[in-house]
Parts: sequence; structure tokens; C-alpha cells
Amino acid sequence: MDSPAAANVFGYIGVVLWSIQLLPQIRWNYIRKSTEGVSILCFSCWYIGGLVFCPYLVATESAVPLILQIALFSILILVILFQHCYYDKKIDPKKLYISLAIIIAVSVGIAYGLYALLDHFIDYDFEISLTITIISASLMAGGFIPAVYEILKSQSAEGLSRIFVAMDFLGGTASILSLVFAPPFDYMSFANFVIVPCFEGTIFFLSFYYGTQVKTKDIEYEEPTLHFNRSLTRSRRATTQSRAEMSTMDNKSSQPSSIVI
Repeated sequence: MDSPAAANVFGYIGVVLWSIQLLPQIRWNYIRKSTEGVSILCFSCWYIGGLVFCPYLVATESAVPLILQIALFSILILVILFQHCYYDKKIDPKKLYISLAIIIAVSVGIAYGLYALLDHFIDYDFEISLTITIISASLMAGGFIPAVYEILKSQSAEGLSRIFVAMDFLGGTASILSLVFAPPFDYMSFANFVIVPCFEGTIFFLSFYYGTQVKTKDIEYEEPTLHFNRSLTRSRRATTQSRAEMSTMDNKSSQPSSIVI
């Protein structure tokens, strides 16, 4: 199905979804001055995976939205990693900016080097593309595995944002649809993008599965504590007392009077 317009539409949908899902996290980190709860291992894997995958998309002349999607995603992840080093690791800002400049320079060098490999060694295009795909797909999956393992281990998805998971799932799905409408179908890119819906779909299912389980292990049950309204209790006591007095008076009046002769 050759439809450049549809490929671009689905591609830009993926760009929007993958960008929107990270911007609230960046804002929340800024507000609370902390990245607590963010998996640095996960985001590091995704950053390196995007760094390796993006040059492949450029070299193979993939749809522009797909290139923008991975590029913006990697940049936003780098911002979150920067926040972690600044807020949580308390690294000196001067050293941090120098380190950030070095990381950006090295990242640009790696990206250009991979692009040059694909562009100049056309005879080994398949081998190089396959190697890049295996590395990037493995890193993308490596970012998800700790999250799935933690849910299975704790049998709980507490704290998980289903909205975040759904947006990530839909963003990956939109990217795959973009590939469908831009023949010939790029199986290398598909192998990278399909990682996201597969893992996010699994996480989404587990969030509902463990969220509806009734767990009784290691739960201590206590006797229920009843809390009374004191004024209401006094009122009821007074009413009961009045009724008792009236009942006593009725009983006395119903008894026959004794006649003394």
C-alpha cells in the first residue's frame, strides 16, 4: 500500500505521542526537583538504542516523521538523564554542562560514523543494517525487561501510569502503520518499533491482571473498630431510659388496687 500521505500522518502521530508522554515527566521532575521513580537504566538503554537506530533511518531514507520521532525521543530522554544527574546525583553544574557537551559530541560522532558506514559500504549494507538492528532492538527491549520483571516479582503494578503505557503503545503502533504505507516494507525498522507495542501491551495486561487479584498472603486481619457519635449515643440512652420509665408506670397502673379492710 503505497501512500506517502498516510505514512506521514501515522508517522507524525507517533512523533506527537512519544513526545507528549515524556514532556509531563520532564515537567514533573522540574517541579519536585527529583527524578525519583524513574528507571535510569531503562532510559539509558533507550537513549543508546535511539542513537544507534536514528542513523539507520536517515541512511535508508525512511519517512521524515520516523526520523524525527526517534531523534526527539532520544533528546527528551537525554534531558531526563541530565535532570537525574543534576537533581539526584547533585553533580556540580559546571562539570555537568561539560559532561553534557562531551556526550552530545560523542553521540553526534557515533551517529555520523554509523551513517557513513551504511552510506559508503553499500556491498555490506545488509550485514551492517542487521547488526545495527540487533543492537538497537536489544537495547530497546533491555529498557522494558526490568519493568516487566519488577511487576511479575512484586505481583503489583502500583504506581504505573496506564495512560503513559497506552500512549507509548499507540506511538509504536502508529510508527508500524507508517512503515506499512511506505513500501517496500522495512523489516529492520519494524523489528525496532514492534518492541514497544509488544512490551507495553504486556505491561498493560499485567497492570489489569494484578490490579484485579484478591491477595490474602501476608495480610493480617484485625477486629473492626467501631466509632460512635457520643452525642447520638447519649440521645439514644436517654430515649431508652424514658421508654423504660414509661413502661414501669404502665405496669403499675395496670395492676389491681388492693383493698384494705
